[in-house]
Amino acid sequence: MYKELNQLYNIRTIQKNFNQDELFEELINSDEIETVKLLIKKNTLFSQKININEQICYLKKGVTCTYFQYIPNIIIAKPQFLNVELILGTEIMDIEAFTDCQILVFNRLDIMEHIFAMQEGVFFLFNYEKEKKDFLINRIELLRQKGYPRLLRLLKELAHECGEIIDNECYLPKCFTIKRIAALSNLSTHTISLFHEKMIKDRILRKDGGQIVFLNKI
Repeated sequence: MYKELNQLYNIRTIQKNFNQDELFEELINSDEIETVKLLIKKNTLFSQKININEQICYLKKGVTCTYFQYIPNIIIAKPQFLNVELILGTEIMDIEAFTDCQILVFNRLDIMEHIFAMQEGVFFLFNYEKEKKDFLINRIELLRQKGYPRLLRLLKELAHECGEIIDNECYLPKCFTIKRIAALSNLSTHTISLFHEKMIKDRILRKDGGQIVFLNKI
């Protein structure tokens, strides 16, 4: 599909003009689209607070983890849509708030009608689907790596997504416990602890009250 579209449109142009920021602006400025502001408390599944199968969420602030078939998949901490997959017809998912999360909730049918009423609205879905495909390829590559480099790469990705730079060090949010990191990396908690000790010896990171801190900016 990407090859055929590239023959008609420049892919970079599509990515620039039909990205998530542009879609959000389209929806938020529409008089026909209703939104609801919600606060999801940390350690809460979104399905406990909203109809996750009929409502599409946009993250304003916070750290979330998306689950497919009860397996942690994507960590998101920057403003973006969390479950446009509903429009694409993908399998049912759930989202957990790792921290308190401020979200905007849209009705799935409202977004579908708005997108398909636009002359080139399908490009928003194309862009979103391509982002997810690229993530999946990256995820498969990650899980094929051996334990230590896999964990190090995951931690660096988490640092890029939601780390906080303080005095030339990068602090991961406290919500990333050994148990959660183990689930994300598909490694045991014991292995994570051993690798953490090696990373501390190698002066890659340190611990600050259980919080992971990279010793240099990532």
